Amino acid sequence: MLTENNFHHHNGGSVIHQHRTHYAPYQHPSYIGKVSQQQQHQQQSELQIPKFDLHHAVRTNDVTGIIRLHGRLRQQPTVADACLLDSNGHTPLYTAIDNGRLAMVDLLLHLGHNPYCISVARESALNVAIGYGRLDIIEYLLSRGFPVDYAGFENKTPLERAIECNQGSVVVMLLKRGVDWRHYEERRKTGDKSLVEWALANEHPQVLGVLIDEYGDDESIFNQIGMM
Repeated sequence: MLTENNFHHHNGGSVIHQHRTHYAPYQHPSYIGKVSQQQQHQQQSELQIPKFDLHHAVRTNDVTGIIRLHGRLRQQPTVADACLLDSNGHTPLYTAIDNGRLAMVDLLLHLGHNPYCISVARESALNVAIGYGRLDIIEYLLSRGFPVDYAGFENKTPLERAIECNQGSVVVMLLKRGVDWRHYEERRKTGDKSLVEWALANEHPQVLGVLIDEYGDDESIFNQIGMM
């Protein structure tokens, strides 16, 4: 039996592509309004037989159930959107990250779930992982090719989200992955702390260390650290 513990993919390539085909997380209201009453009735009937619950399968590590449910979704693609959102407006991929299930994240991405929009708020998988402090999932997403500067909900970049959540270890990971920290410096509002000031104020010396190692020859960083 296939379980989370013995599930291993054998594809060394990236499973995160911005232009691949994904299961859509939801339909825009303006689109739903154009669906005919006959189509709506058909979709409601299909939803009743049976009720797909990918979220429950994710929470309970039911890999076999996920595979089975996806097979049914492929047979009835018109109900896929309605099946992917829970009562909070979150997709199964969001649920996997929320529950810290790396193997589930890996499986769902291989099955085609969209990491760039995993809630009705159009939040990204990377930003959600940062919000929950899921370091293993963050590292996985970055290693699989998720863009380090991809902006999610409220147009916040991963670096902005990490700073907002006071995640020093995540900032270090992003810096080592080549995040555009200068963009953060340019966007910050008057009175907001610079990256160096934030690291000092929140006691994240490892952030200062990676800045010196990676960007020590940058005059702005050199001057900020030298003046502290």
